[in-house]
Amino acid sequence: MTAARVDDGIAGDAWWQPWTALAGFAALLHFAWEMAQMPLYRMDAPSGWRMLGACTQATIGDAILTLFAYATAAVLTRRRLWLIAPRTLELFTFLGVGLAMTVALEWWNVSVRHSWAYSADMPVTAGIGLSPLVQWIVLPPLIIRLARRHRLGDR
Repeated sequence: MTAARVDDGIAGDAWWQPWTALAGFAALLHFAWEMAQMPLYRMDAPSGWRMLGACTQATIGDAILTLFAYATAAVLTRRRLWLIAPRTLELFTFLGVGLAMTVALEWWNVSVRHSWAYSADMPVTAGIGLSPLVQWIVLPPLIIRLARRHRLGDR
């Protein structure tokens, strides 16, 4: 007799589990972070609407990155619902992919494309702003925890 895998989930699991919870919590948390760190970026003629648009665009990218990093860990371990009982490999893959992509995207957009620039207040290490690095270290574990709690309910 074989033990049921965690990935088997709960009877009636829909294909969209856990993607919607991850995307929703990622959007909420990343939007708040993006708004809070906005003074660390340089903007020509900043206005409320311009900052809102920039933060919304960054939030969409952050949510997509969260889903990509989660999917990478899910494919690697063949456990779509790994957030229910995360293992070290899944967590490190999730955080590592997200952090690597954050570094690559920050470098590309700041140094190559010049899509945005850091203000003098942004702490920088190796040409990458510290705030986006801390963002990826702090928020993803919270996103996993919230999505897990949402998925399991009171259990």
